[in-house]
Amino acid sequence: RLMDWLKEYAIQKRDFPKALEWAKQLFLARPAKAEYLEIKKLAIQINQWPNLRIETIDWLTNNKKDDVLAEIYIEESEIDQALDALENARTSARYRWGYPDSLEITVAKAAEESRPEQAIQLYLNQIKSLIGRHGRDHYAEAANYLKVVQGIYKRLGKQENWQSLLESLRQE
Repeated sequence: RLMDWLKEYAIQKRDFPKALEWAKQLFLARPAKAEYLEIKKLAIQINQWPNLRIETIDWLTNNKKDDVLAEIYIEESEIDQALDALENARTSARYRWGYPDSLEITVAKAAEESRPEQAIQLYLNQIKSLIGRHGRDHYAEAANYLKVVQGIYKRLGKQENWQSLLESLRQE
């Protein structure tokens, strides 16, 4: 809270270099997309963004903050990097508590246009997980994602793949 206040105070005084220092400290304390965007906004104002972006992305990579990286890459429309970061988050999550399912859905939504096949696979992961949990709410959520997958297959002109998918889900 104190660092937030100090950052805001520096911004009010138009001391952007000092505000940027506080923003960086906040980011290191709690890495998240919002803090990254705050750093970006301040660094652009004082022409430090290109180098600071590299430094920040490197820090996130080295500290295995792949979930945050995925969100940032989506924000910056770098879908391939977001997919890679998601895979890294998934790999490291096998040895930890895991990563939020919502991250997989967020990446899937972002990948629908440029990487539809990968988006379908991400949706299928969630669909199978939801079906495995049983319950009306989970089935309803799975059905919603199935509608999205159906739309992607339709857009790709691969309705036969859609039918095959439904058949395989029924058999599982």
